[in-house]
Amino acid sequence: MKIARDIGRVFGVVLFIASPTFLTAQETRSKCPPATRADDAKDTYGATVVADPYRWLEDQESKETRAWIDAQDKCTEAALSKLPRRAAIAKRLTELYRIDSYGMPRVENGRYFFPKRLAGQDLSLLCMRKSSGAPDEVLVDPLLWSADHSASANIQNVSKDGRYLFYGRREGGQDEITVHVMDADARKDLPDVLSRAVYFSVEPTKDNAGIYYTKTTAEGPRAYYHAMGTDPAKDTLLFGQKLGKEMILLVQPSEDDNYLCFVVFYGSGSERTEVYVQNLKEHGPIIPVVNDQNSLFFPSWGGDALFLQTNWKAPLWHVYTVDLKNLSHENWREVVPESDIKLEDLTQREESWLPPTFAMRTLRLRCTSPMARAVTPSRCPLLAQRMSRVAGLLRYFATSSRALITLRRSSNTTSQQNSRPCGRRAARPYNRRISRLIKCGTHRRTEPRYPCSCSIRKV
Repeated sequence: MKIARDIGRVFGVVLFIASPTFLTAQETRSKCPPATRADDAKDTYGATVVADPYRWLEDQESKETRAWIDAQDKCTEAALSKLPRRAAIAKRLTELYRIDSYGMPRVENGRYFFPKRLAGQDLSLLCMRKSSGAPDEVLVDPLLWSADHSASANIQNVSKDGRYLFYGRREGGQDEITVHVMDADARKDLPDVLSRAVYFSVEPTKDNAGIYYTKTTAEGPRAYYHAMGTDPAKDTLLFGQKLGKEMILLVQPSEDDNYLCFVVFYGSGSERTEVYVQNLKEHGPIIPVVNDQNSLFFPSWGGDALFLQTNWKAPLWHVYTVDLKNLSHENWREVVPESDIKLEDLTQREESWLPPTFAMRTLRLRCTSPMARAVTPSRCPLLAQRMSRVAGLLRYFATSSRALITLRRSSNTTSQQNSRPCGRRAARPYNRRISRLIKCGTHRRTEPRYPCSCSIRKV
């Protein structure tokens, strides 16, 4: 009997080891990379059905997702740890990464709000300067939020009076954030917290009474209005009820809050946008500015004037101004025509350093040789990198006379007419400030050094 029982135990063990459950578990633990479960989730877009077998991984809080991530991490570490000189490369990259860094500031009412990370810190702090020469003051320190520094913060917006900072809190590298509001004077968060989601726009009203914002939902992007001091769960739905999940939605209030503009993108790599506008002052309906063209339209406000930067009928782009009382295409007025240079960016601000007689100008940046021989941006990399930042920098110098500033990128400029070497004080008052902003260096190949040059031309 004892021998029979022993044989039975051995046979039972053999059967257990050979069972599919045991083999699957062993295979999952040993296989690298580990197998990923595929389910039958699908989305239908019109007549097209798109399979999404790994949608279950979007639930970052589920035990199955966390186990999958841990298994992937262990597999990756096991493979990379065997590489020669990995420690030396990691040490050098850490040295290069560990430097003081500052993000582009947002300036409102003379105050500067910006992210700042010191060399020894894992995360950026959100800081404020009360003036350009004032000391940095820390408003939000995400290093205190979690022991492993997995939670981070970013600036979403700043109120027009510079009092309130709207910032996002991100947990563990997730795409979604929660939006918080800090009183920068009191150094205290307000109770208004927008729920966890992917936000495309967070736009406070001029009087700080509320926030216009757009975010993703299970059905698609939607635009809302939140009245400060109320429950965000009861926020008013404004627009987007018919938009699908593939769309992106932005909202842009005018500078005086009289109008609200909605921009619909047909996906992240969009070749088409739609623009809608609402007269808030008269409590008007939301009406289309353009929704019937297969082109890109990027709106921006200048007071109550709506400008459209577009490639409609212009591959190198041009700019229209729209009569808000008569939105039909026939009444649009072209204010910046297409040229042989691609229009890169557009800014309408109050620029005190531009003389009143020059109401509209085009900023043209180029890199030219001393003999007026053209040099492409690839031959002047600092110019190529910094041109895209200039329009953003110009936004921070706004006070009185109206100006329309456009940024164009040129790779075949051959003229040096009206050019000034960047970084050197220019003679004319309207480009003196610009020449200080654009500090282009020089680049040496086999040819002599080529200075980066900038010029201003009337539209």
